[in-house]
Amino acid sequence: MTVQTQDTGKAVSSVIAQSWHRCSKFMQRETWQTPHQAQGLTFDSICRRKTALLTIGQAALEDAWEFMDGRPCALFILDESACILSRCGEPQTLAQLAALGFRDGSYCAESIIGTCALSLAAMQGQPINTAGDRHFKQALQPWSFCSTPVFDNHGRLFGSISLCCLVEHQSSADLSLTLAIAREVGNSLLTDSLLAESNRHLNQMYGLLESMDDGVMAWNEQGVLQFLNVQAARLLHLDAQASQGKNIADLVTLPALLRRAIKHAAA
Repeated sequence: MTVQTQDTGKAVSSVIAQSWHRCSKFMQRETWQTPHQAQGLTFDSICRRKTALLTIGQAALEDAWEFMDGRPCALFILDESACILSRCGEPQTLAQLAALGFRDGSYCAESIIGTCALSLAAMQGQPINTAGDRHFKQALQPWSFCSTPVFDNHGRLFGSISLCCLVEHQSSADLSLTLAIAREVGNSLLTDSLLAESNRHLNQMYGLLESMDDGVMAWNEQGVLQFLNVQAARLLHLDAQASQGKNIADLVTLPALLRRAIKHAAA
């Protein structure tokens, strides 16, 4: 669905039109208010809470920035409340955006900066581009912002990736680039989460096996010892640590029936 704005007469998406409608009720287009900025312990606390997003996101942004070969633009990582957590990019562009108040810790809420992809992507949970007169605030009209949300493995909004540049430097591929980076970050977050969950279950299993009164041994298809609990090590007079990674045949003499069963299972 598209609608017409009274000021420009140009077709804009319903999402942006709805944002304009909200903004027109409580702010003036001509005035610009610097975004509120979290600082000190408050900002440090936010960053600690988003360590995983920052660790993966900063690496992804640095890779993307190298690929862009010095293009006059900036890349942002924001949390789910549209607070800027990290920035990289061309120094002059970063300085121009900082002059508008877009610094680390700045909250890019719609109630402050008006219609802008930085806030709308988090609000709508979808990739959004705002450029030129799509911005409600006149101070942002020289700029183009593309932003794509990042979701965690439960499908909850976790943050967003944004690309910012002057309108004359924008590219038709900008939104697709933020989408690719956001997907890379989201996939890495999912992989890390699944690995952590797997390790947690594995540690629980090992803890249970270690606490058993019976001796327990486990080895892989090649006969390499993978696990030996305390009771098994005591009963077999083995060093649990030194035995790890050795072939079971070099550690104990198995009964003939068990050897045949193992050989049959491996065949």
